[in-house]
Amino acid sequence: MYQLAAYNQTDSVVREIEDPRMVSEYLNKYPVVWLDMASPPRGDIEALGSIFGFHKLALEDCLHTTQRPKVDNYGEYFFLIIKPAEYVETVEINHMSVFVGKNYIVTVRNKEDDHLIKPLLEQIRMKTTGVMKNGTDYLCYLLVDTIVDAYLPIFDLIDDKVEEIEAEIIEGTAREVIGKIFKLKKDLLLLRKAIFPTMETVVCMQRGGLPNMEDKTIVYFSDVYDHVVEVVDLLETSRELVSGALDIHMSKTQNAINEVAKIFAMLAIILMWPSVIGAIYGMNFPDMPEYHWGIYGYAFALSLMAVMMVVTVVYFKKRGWV
Repeated sequence: MYQLAAYNQTDSVVREIEDPRMVSEYLNKYPVVWLDMASPPRGDIEALGSIFGFHKLALEDCLHTTQRPKVDNYGEYFFLIIKPAEYVETVEINHMSVFVGKNYIVTVRNKEDDHLIKPLLEQIRMKTTGVMKNGTDYLCYLLVDTIVDAYLPIFDLIDDKVEEIEAEIIEGTAREVIGKIFKLKKDLLLLRKAIFPTMETVVCMQRGGLPNMEDKTIVYFSDVYDHVVEVVDLLETSRELVSGALDIHMSKTQNAINEVAKIFAMLAIILMWPSVIGAIYGMNFPDMPEYHWGIYGYAFALSLMAVMMVVTVVYFKKRGWV
């Protein structure tokens, strides 16, 4: 099922349709008709070419969800690609193609998730003045603005994840921290690939020169550009936070390794004295103490070992190494 919304300044209709060809009966009745298609089959996308006369290259871009955000001028209409994003367990970048003509706007989405378009459909259903008195370019602005604003909560979630990881590192309860950190870095990379081209696209729309784009609507895209810049700043901040968490983890790991190495080094020095004294006694020179003192020579050697070890430990403590 696809969503259809049609309205003028006083009346509106919002309904579901099964066949995109059903939009034809509304195109001559209303100055603004919006057809939203979620996960349509290839046949329905190709049908848009016969209904609206869309170029086949634009229709192919609707199918290729790896296309980066962009805006193309096709004379009587312009074609826009934008990337909605959401965060559940990880960041997911979706694909939305938008055709904006004089009296129609067609959106093709790769996922059947209506949380972004429901508020706009509700405004049309409720005959909100701000929407009803404007054309397709204003509806396009509302779509882009909604998608850009939806990026903001994602960075709040990512920042919360970073704080949790930092707390685990500091408290020493971290498990698989490297995996968590690199998962966040991957999420931020996906967001970066979606956000930076979106900023370029909004700049193009802000400059004007697109068909069916009125000057009064271009002003609104200046506001969208400000939101995109804010999103970019949050992206860079989140990247720094993730890198900082990685640095903290690596520093703490290195400190732990250094602590273990220091302990082993001190143990090696402490045990050096028995090794040295025992090696000398093992040479069996004729004038060794045991030849003159008998069993007391061994007691002397063992006592010397113990004294040297204690002296070494006391020295380490005075230096603050233990």
